[in-house]
Amino acid sequence: MKDHNEMTSEQKRDYIFKDPFEGRTRFKWISDCLLGDIKTFLEGIENRDESADGGGNLSVPILTNTALEFVAELYEGNTENIWCFTTDMNEELTNDWKEFKIDSLPEKLKAMIKLDGFDISKKNIKSISKSIIETKNYVIKKEGHKLKVYEKYNATGNVIKFIEKYFPDKYQDIPNILWSGTRNGLVHTFYPTFFEYQDNYIISFEFSVRNPSEVRKDNRSSSETPYNIVIRLNVFDLYEVLKEAIEKYLVDLKEKKNLQENFMKAWKSIELNKKHINPSDRKAKEFKALLSKLQNSNNHLLLR
Repeated sequence: MKDHNEMTSEQKRDYIFKDPFEGRTRFKWISDCLLGDIKTFLEGIENRDESADGGGNLSVPILTNTALEFVAELYEGNTENIWCFTTDMNEELTNDWKEFKIDSLPEKLKAMIKLDGFDISKKNIKSISKSIIETKNYVIKKEGHKLKVYEKYNATGNVIKFIEKYFPDKYQDIPNILWSGTRNGLVHTFYPTFFEYQDNYIISFEFSVRNPSEVRKDNRSSSETPYNIVIRLNVFDLYEVLKEAIEKYLVDLKEKKNLQENFMKAWKSIELNKKHINPSDRKAKEFKALLSKLQNSNNHLLLR
């Protein structure tokens, strides 16, 4: 595929609005597949047996937040897969990195990496491992014999900007609390994150598949936590808010070239992303095992 920086404006629009992706255009994929999957789940909740285990009040927020993160990536043109510089590794650099020679490694990297404002001084290295160096603004990776420099991915920053642009006012006031509490907690622990403020306030989240007006209201509790603030979210309302926000974004996407540029940059980085397998990784051993199962086929039925 041609580099999007070399494409004409018409080719970029075709990539978004005309070129097929899994049977539909990328533009339609967002509404038909991304939102369509959540809608299918909600229809299952509406028609479920009330005695059945689970109601989807945790699964739907996870799906909704995943969709929000993806669309915010397209809106901002920022994903964890966007690299802005690459070059071949040389033997000297490989050895210095392998031995963590922090006195000489930054200077060698700085000489190789040609990016405006790039700073990899010793004080700016946040972390270093056998294959990744993290700085304030970049992630530097050894991938096979290649050195790649990636833009720092900022999911929270992406989502905050998208919420502030397209969500209703009451969400725009608390985008970071909303995202950090519902997405990060649910995805990593299957439980929302609680926040404490000035030892007096506890902020928590509850998800419901009922009308929010049917849910009880909490009053002030113990003297240890005088104010318990419970943010209640109805999963059907949450979906509608996201749906309306995405519809507004798609209207802007049709007209604004900067959003089309961001969309292409982000989507291409996700669609064409490949993770390099180092020979020393466990995945290399697993890949060899997979090859032995394939025999003369190019696909493997894992579960029957």
